[in-house]
Amino acid sequence: MPSSRCGCSITMTVDSKIFLIAGVDDKSYLMDVWVIDVKENVLTWVLVEESTELKGRYTHEAILIDGKILLLGGGDMEYCADFKTITAFDINIQQFIQIDTLPDENENFGYPTPRKFHSAVKNNSEIFIIGGYSVGTLNNDTENAIIHDDIWKLSQIIIDDNICYKWSKTESKLKIPLFFHTSAVTPEGCVYTFGGCIDTKSMYPSNKLQRFWVQTPGLKQMALFKVLFYNTNLVKKFKNNEIQRLQKLQENNETNEQEVEQNLRELLYTKPNRLNNIIE
Repeated sequence: MPSSRCGCSITMTVDSKIFLIAGVDDKSYLMDVWVIDVKENVLTWVLVEESTELKGRYTHEAILIDGKILLLGGGDMEYCADFKTITAFDINIQQFIQIDTLPDENENFGYPTPRKFHSAVKNNSEIFIIGGYSVGTLNNDTENAIIHDDIWKLSQIIIDDNICYKWSKTESKLKIPLFFHTSAVTPEGCVYTFGGCIDTKSMYPSNKLQRFWVQTPGLKQMALFKVLFYNTNLVKKFKNNEIQRLQKLQENNETNEQEVEQNLRELLYTKPNRLNNIIE
């Protein structure tokens, strides 16, 4: 059974297994891997790896790609893991491996600054890390810490028939530098980032929703955003018309009553999309 911990990651595989990796408990920073098969009638945690050679970490991001769970960033009170060599857990051989990555030749350092408290999303075969926090010096120096606004992409490229990973810094930036935030990507390739802390001492959280694209949106999507941006009352008007339509169908018994009630409930208790609160 895993110890009580925080700052760990869990990753679900296609065969319904959950991998719990690393984190910190009341004794130490951890670098272990536990798995649980949610298809089983009795859910039992199994320890599959416990490294004594790798430094423990928490607040990393875990992304599953090609049978490997990549651990991106994270660290402890005094260090942040770098991105030049990525620690990954290989599900097939059930052990940690090290993946060397290629730099962005257009950047001086070539790699994202070591950090923790960032977020990460995967769009197709590309991984994006967003924002985060880097300690200034040892002993968790918050006075000289850095809050990041940059967005980096990790792509797969083929070299001599081998899959390699290459970093590139995107042109996109967060309008507000953040850490302790959360991000998600839509099927169309639009990343939404919400919340997070905006000061190094974690005293001032944000409630802003920031958005950026990691691939070119379709014409329909761009047109829809423009229409909603310049017509903020359109969503509210649509909801009112839809409510009236569903109520009329219900009165005439023209559709399933349970379905109508569910649709009405969603419309009545969902606020209109306030696009003016989104920072792009």
